[in-house]
Amino acid sequence: MKVPKSVLMLCVSMMAAGPMACKSSPKSTTESAGKSGGRVGNASEDQESPEMKKFIAQFVAIQSPDDFAALLTQIDQGYASYPADLRFVAAQLIPLKGLRGVGHLVHDLAKQSKVADSVLVSSLMATAAGINLFSPPPSNGGSGTGAWLAIFDYLMLPYQGINKRFDSVTELQGFLFSQLVGNQALDTAISRLESLAITSANPIVWDNRIVYGAAGFSDSQDRFVTITDVEKNVALSGLHSIYHNTLVFLSFNNDDIVAASEKLGNKMGINIVFSRTPQGLSAMDRVEVVKKYPNLFARLPNATQYMPVAYNHLKSAVDTIALAWTATKARGNNDVNDFQLLNPARLLPWQRINDASLSNIQAMVAGKPVRSAVTGETVTINIPAFYSNPPANLQAFMPTAFKPGNESIMVAGMESRNFHYGEATQWDPAAYKPYAPDVNSPTDVARVLRVLGQVWGGWFATTPGVAIAFAI
Repeated sequence: MKVPKSVLMLCVSMMAAGPMACKSSPKSTTESAGKSGGRVGNASEDQESPEMKKFIAQFVAIQSPDDFAALLTQIDQGYASYPADLRFVAAQLIPLKGLRGVGHLVHDLAKQSKVADSVLVSSLMATAAGINLFSPPPSNGGSGTGAWLAIFDYLMLPYQGINKRFDSVTELQGFLFSQLVGNQALDTAISRLESLAITSANPIVWDNRIVYGAAGFSDSQDRFVTITDVEKNVALSGLHSIYHNTLVFLSFNNDDIVAASEKLGNKMGINIVFSRTPQGLSAMDRVEVVKKYPNLFARLPNATQYMPVAYNHLKSAVDTIALAWTATKARGNNDVNDFQLLNPARLLPWQRINDASLSNIQAMVAGKPVRSAVTGETVTINIPAFYSNPPANLQAFMPTAFKPGNESIMVAGMESRNFHYGEATQWDPAAYKPYAPDVNSPTDVARVLRVLGQVWGGWFATTPGVAIAFAI
């Protein structure tokens, strides 16, 4: 079963949407109406530390990438002296120090596929427009903060002394390793969050002026929310997921991915990146293109070192989200929860599905069987084996046989598209067997995928392998 994708995706999507998306309207506003800085439920300005108030004033005053770079240096150097509320924010911002100008560095790489570059630029332009729309800075006549546009420019634009642009994905991989893994940026961020004594009994306060600027919120209504161990563990899960994804990306050769995307685009008249959504190309078409690049998705020498560590972070991501979900259920439904960053009222209606999804995800991470909610069939996905013994090339997971025929067929005397032409029918059981023990024949992969589609949280089984998308 794929919707909703368990509490993991619910929490992460809500966090990505911003603090205001995570809280419902207060049950009562009589305490806060017309009172600047007054108490709102369990969250109030007097719970903010002086250091946090000073940081917020500096943050909302940011106008340029240089301003943001200076603030990152400041909070990194002063971290040890900060109280918990500022440490919580600083620990998650500091890893951005090494990513300045990354958008500029990958520009030439993206341009190798003209339409893909256009799509990327259009997406980034939409992001910038969204920042201007929802948190317009004073320079644009708004009441928001210029910080978010400055952060966007910090990541996207060049600066004095920046290195030359990347010519290959290998260069990008080397950059990400040096700036996130080799310098222990992610390790430090995780250990810093883990050490924070943030609990339901000892929460910290989030001030939404960080998002909307100093001119926002004429009173305290909707301005403050509390952060407890739930939000701390969701943040930790996010960092572990980033670490996992980075290490998996570093473990396989992706140098030809832009060229392969260009070929795929040429086959259908446009340029795309790999997607499971219908794009007018059959599985046979996609496999035909990718097979022209035998080194694409090949295991790199460092994979045997990186992948076991990636598994540890995958497991930690699941473990911390499980802790967050357990604590969320313990909160129950009450008025105080209206002022929590992750409001249980938004998640508890899905409790049965979330419980089932999380249980199945934990089972798969441990290499244990999961059960179809429809037919009762069970399958085992040995996720640990994927990391302890990564495949030589992820292309091995792609289909090996396809439905024959023609792209067009005649129906009732009229020509119609044959939507089954080129559909995958068989896979290499030897490639799947180490990771899916139930696969014994070329057609068993279809059954395993069907059962996984009927398992709450079954989507998680496709997390490790990029090329497994070709099998769906």
